[in-house]
Amino acid sequence: MLTFYRGCGDQVPGQIVTDSADGVAIWRIGPPIPKRDPALVLALTLFHHVPGVAHRFAIRVRSERSTTVTLALIPRRPFSWRFPLVRELVRQNARLAPLLPSWEQEPQSLVRTAAVETTWTEISLDVPSPEGAIEGYRLEIREPPVHQSAMDIAAIRMEPLWPEP
Repeated sequence: MLTFYRGCGDQVPGQIVTDSADGVAIWRIGPPIPKRDPALVLALTLFHHVPGVAHRFAIRVRSERSTTVTLALIPRRPFSWRFPLVRELVRQNARLAPLLPSWEQEPQSLVRTAAVETTWTEISLDVPSPEGAIEGYRLEIREPPVHQSAMDIAAIRMEPLWPEP
């Protein structure tokens, strides 16, 4: 996973290590090095999803000491959405044109603040079916700089919630 995001140009901190308790590979993020945004522990530029479907995002995490983190999923428009030609093509399509007013609204970020303990904690967010063009989500994890310590991530999931047939 780290290789994938680093290959996409993300400055992803940490390394994959083996958990001494159960021998499972985990992602260890050490205390962040000083940077422009000292509260930002982790950012993944484009966390993918299944378009047009609601999801449940979950992350399984623990910290060297009890802390509070803020998790955010920030919707990202496709790169082509910024071009006027794309909007004009949507306007010309009889099925899509009625959706354009809602698509023009800036999508809202999903944010949750949660306690993270020294034992594994799962934090989840319900991601509604997007209105408009969403290519994916930027994942950000923030922690107050005075509380930062090493953090372990065992799993990150973005599960589609398929509609009932």
